[in-house]
Amino acid sequence: MNRPQRPTGAATSGLPGSAVLRVDPTACDGVAMCAHLAPDLIELDSWGFPIVRANLTERAELRAARAAAAGCPRRALHVDKTH
Repeated sequence: MNRPQRPTGAATSGLPGSAVLRVDPTACDGVAMCAHLAPDLIELDSWGFPIVRANLTERAELRAARAAAAGCPRRALHVDKTH
């Protein structure tokens, strides 16, 4: 039986697993600090609320996501490991 090939991004990313950046919309007040801390991962909608790119595949993305989550004054961002 042949094993499936790993996706190219996963093989070169250097992350042992994947992670997901998510926002709790009920906690978010639209302060937009997250978009300043992780501009490559987070866009703002027309009201200033975050639209996140959920799948993190690079170490730099994971660091930026963690910085954005730590910098959120409402603690509305979370970085979760996926299996």
